[in-house]
Amino acid sequence: MSKLTESFSGVRGVYGEDIDEEFSKRYAFAFYTLLKNKIGKEPKIVVGMDTRESGDAIKQALISVLTDVVDLDIATTPMIELGVREYNADGGIIITASHNPPEYNGFKFLGSDGAVLRPEMMEELIELRRNVVAEEQEAKIQDKHDEIVEKYIEFIFKIVGDVEKIKNSGFKIVVDPNGGAAVVVIEELLRRLGVEVVGVNMEKAEFNRNIDPNNESLSYLVDKIKQEGADFGIGFDCDADRAEIMLEDGEIVSGNHLFGILLDKMGENNKTVVMNDVVSGSVKEIAKKHGMRVEEVEVGEINVVDKMEKTGAILGGESSGVVVPPSTCRDGLLVFVMVLKILSEKGKKLGEVLDELPKYYSIQEKMKTDDALRTREKLKRFFSEKYKITEKGGETGSLKIIVDGSFLWFRASKTEAGVFRIISDSNNKEKAEQLLKEGIEAFENA
Repeated sequence: MSKLTESFSGVRGVYGEDIDEEFSKRYAFAFYTLLKNKIGKEPKIVVGMDTRESGDAIKQALISVLTDVVDLDIATTPMIELGVREYNADGGIIITASHNPPEYNGFKFLGSDGAVLRPEMMEELIELRRNVVAEEQEAKIQDKHDEIVEKYIEFIFKIVGDVEKIKNSGFKIVVDPNGGAAVVVIEELLRRLGVEVVGVNMEKAEFNRNIDPNNESLSYLVDKIKQEGADFGIGFDCDADRAEIMLEDGEIVSGNHLFGILLDKMGENNKTVVMNDVVSGSVKEIAKKHGMRVEEVEVGEINVVDKMEKTGAILGGESSGVVVPPSTCRDGLLVFVMVLKILSEKGKKLGEVLDELPKYYSIQEKMKTDDALRTREKLKRFFSEKYKITEKGGETGSLKIIVDGSFLWFRASKTEAGVFRIISDSNNKEKAEQLLKEGIEAFENA
């Protein structure tokens, strides 16, 4: 079965099976054609990639059908999005499969604002790719890799503001980019912040754990944190838009927790925060405490970014990470530095700050299905007889079952073929576990 997925989140598949150089050329030429038709001139396109082995061959294929290229080479997704804005480009292509396994690769296509394409334009691109014949062209290429590293560090410092307290706090952090794109910037960034780095998996393409940073894949950091006497450990995915933190006692600080920590610091009365419909109830409690307006959207980073722009939100996010304006994507490194600043100002350990947040339990399971639409419809019929249901994203979107302040959530992945996610969330651990069990049983009987 093909592993190829094409959605508003981007394109992903197994290199050599679903994605190869010719496929890449067609997508790049379709994107070039789409932009040229819209702006009426040769488009300037930023190109960058994560550290997967197939990345360079794909990059050369893309460039061969473009005419004006800013080459950032290996860079994080937030760096490449920044590059589109910094170099006044008309668009960008990120060669990445994000948190998918190493044998995968793919593309995220960016508009002139640096954000991923809006769904309507991505649909247009997907359709055009199917009909276009790629034509090789002579490209003007600017190599801006070293420059974007510096510009990105400056960008983070500008958002974070005064970092003297970070420098004076004597932080020691176990850092695990897992050989991903964060390796090109993280040591220099933290050196300038006075943070002592204990590096793990710092060689490019050194994928020694599951690429998706989570409780299971980062559990091995606990011993390293204790051995080094470090404050905590942090792990990134391959393009560094996702990050999760591991504490010395084995507790994971997830995207939900990081969202909550930042919101508790930045929250203001009558301001707006945007989140997707699977963000933990903990974050909503924090927003309520600060008297904030909550805008809930369908899963998908661009849905968060779009709603943030329309509402002037001060913060946005998903359960996998946080969007801090003026950034147009989740950014694991930026959020990490902001957490360091909060800790330095509070004079507290991360575990102590975590204890100040409302305690919720979010548990998830990945299931497999060959017919996501049929499965979703059966789940909807089953649960609608017992509980209140909300939906986002139409017949291919999410189902959220509301149960006395807790929820059970279902959605077919649009980045992993055949994967169906089930997530439960509650301020009671036993309730969260019971809901997840009920969700799995319903899925298996669907």
